[in-house]
Amino acid sequence: MPDTNNDNIIQNEDEIIYDNEDSFDSLSDATDKIKKLKAELKSCKEEKQEYLDGWQRSKADFVNLKKRNADEVLEFRDRAAEGFAMDLLPVLDSFDMAFKNKVAWESAPEQWRKGIEYIYSQIISVLENNQVQVINPIGKDFDPNTHHSAMNVPVEDATQDGKVVEVILKGYKIKDRVLRPAHVKVGSLDSN
Repeated sequence: MPDTNNDNIIQNEDEIIYDNEDSFDSLSDATDKIKKLKAELKSCKEEKQEYLDGWQRSKADFVNLKKRNADEVLEFRDRAAEGFAMDLLPVLDSFDMAFKNKVAWESAPEQWRKGIEYIYSQIISVLENNQVQVINPIGKDFDPNTHHSAMNVPVEDATQDGKVVEVILKGYKIKDRVLRPAHVKVGSLDSN
């Protein structure tokens, strides 16, 4: 006798009615139907897993794409800032030459000098906001990665040997990349 707790079976007084369009002529028909249903269930589970795996891969690809896109935007921004800074370096060099010419600078009216110094500080501020920094090598060991040796100058102090003693042209870097190496004079005991 079939299990009466089965949802597909309705008991109506003494008669058992199967609530299923399929009727089974024999136990082997029922077994075959169960095998078929198990196979369908297995196929559905495999298909579900395939869809889930595909969705998870797509989601991971999308997350990676967003990260890669964000990195590319930052790289593009850095390159644009680098190009902008490179275009401004000759302007900064002109300011530096004007400031070094003490006779001409001191003969200019004080208000005019203050205005020029203010404009210069604004340009420097814009560059700093874009992570551009001046390379200040005075007193440091000569480093060919960030300095360009224009000449060696004689020094008498052994602690100055191989050190940058003067900057001829300022160097600049953006983050860790050198935009332009500092043109420097390097102390040398051998020059004596």
